[in-house]
Amino acid sequence: MRTPRTITGTLLLLGLLLAAGPIAYAQPTTTTTLFKNTTISYPGVSLCNPANTGIVTFTFNGVLHTTLLDSGAYHLAGEMVGQIVAVPDDPAYPTFTGRLVQRYGPDTPVNLNLRNQTATYTAMVHLIGSNGSTEQFTYLEHLTLNANGEVAVSLSALHGLRCG
Repeated sequence: MRTPRTITGTLLLLGLLLAAGPIAYAQPTTTTTLFKNTTISYPGVSLCNPANTGIVTFTFNGVLHTTLLDSGAYHLAGEMVGQIVAVPDDPAYPTFTGRLVQRYGPDTPVNLNLRNQTATYTAMVHLIGSNGSTEQFTYLEHLTLNANGEVAVSLSALHGLRCG
C-alpha cells in the first residue's frame, strides 16, 4: 500500500510549520529538528492490487535542517526513516509491514522564497505481506510553484515496482 503524496504533503507541511518565523535576519540561520517515534496514519491503496485499500501507519525517526537566508528564503533538507504497517479494510487481504526512507536533499532540497517554491522528494518502500507477498518501489516527486502559488511544474514517477 502507498500514498507517497500524502506522506510527502504531511512532511512538507510539518517542515513549513517548523520553518515559519521572521523573514529578516542579518545572516543565514540554521536550525535542526529531530523527530523520534513520530506517527502519522492515512488511507492507502496497494500498487500491486488496487482493490486492496486500507489504513497505513508510518512511525519514523528523522531530522530536518532548516536554513533561513537573509533574503527571506528557506532551504529545507532532511530524512525520515521508519516502519510502515498497512492494515487492509478487507481482512481477506494481507497486512503489510516494512520500511520507508524518505529524503529531502542535500541534492534535492526544498527551497522557498518570496517568488517561488521548489521541492523534490524521494521515497523508497519495501513491504512484506502477512501471506509472504511483497511490494517494493521508489517514488520521486518534484513540484514547483510560481509567485502566485500556482503549480508551474509537477512531476511524479514510480520506479522499480516489484510485486511478488
